Amino acid sequence: MRTVLDGVKPQRLRPVFRAIHQELQRQGILEGYRFLGKYLVSIDGTGIFSSGAISCPDCCIKTHKDGREEYYHQMLAAVLVHPDKNTVLPFFRQAITKQDGSKKNDCEHNASKRLIPQLRQDFPRMEMILLQDALSCNAPHIRLLKSNGYSFIITAKARSGSLLLKTVLDGLANGSTQELAGTTSKKLRCGYRYANDIPLNHANQDVRVNYIDYWEERPDGTTFIYDCVTDIPSPPTTWRMWYAQPFPLEGGERNL
Repeated sequence: MRTVLDGVKPQRLRPVFRAIHQELQRQGILEGYRFLGKYLVSIDGTGIFSSGAISCPDCCIKTHKDGREEYYHQMLAAVLVHPDKNTVLPFFRQAITKQDGSKKNDCEHNASKRLIPQLRQDFPRMEMILLQDALSCNAPHIRLLKSNGYSFIITAKARSGSLLLKTVLDGLANGSTQELAGTTSKKLRCGYRYANDIPLNHANQDVRVNYIDYWEERPDGTTFIYDCVTDIPSPPTTWRMWYAQPFPLEGGERNL
């Protein structure tokens, strides 16, 4: 079976995934996966093969410091998810392999340029929110998402001194950034900050995004921060998934 499947190009399986999702839609099963009015689709890369001895013409190659070569295959996967469901529904995968005529390895970014338009082509009327990690937090990729009609939530990891973070922090003083502070169930200080329609970075100030983060002071004195950019506007009433319970506000604070 493995020998037979090794010769099958992943793109040949694309119609199969399309047919399965169309049947799930006809049966009304996909309606249960709606969230924020759309469908959450998580996209990320994953490794599927690695060897120091076995290779094929499509293998990417990693050269180690000692001169050893490692051959590997990866895939960029798109999966329909819902925060309240244990079952995920995969779409077709995009292979990350050595491209024809190229001497360089393929990468997740290039694979996304192939996957995202194909996903829209197969599901032209399906409203999706694409969930991606910080590798995708760049202007060319966000332009790609917008041109294909996708909403998005992308991990930001805004660096100190970046225009994105500076705009958010300056907004705390001028009122353009809103903050909701409180305590966790373990009595740790925490809060959310959000700002709409701010520039992504200095080089691409025309790419406007909405920003939201969650911060939490840890017992060891450090502060945990998770931040993301999105086209979904705040305030946090839009982001009910970020709140455990709708506690009433008391003195401008909330137990989270």
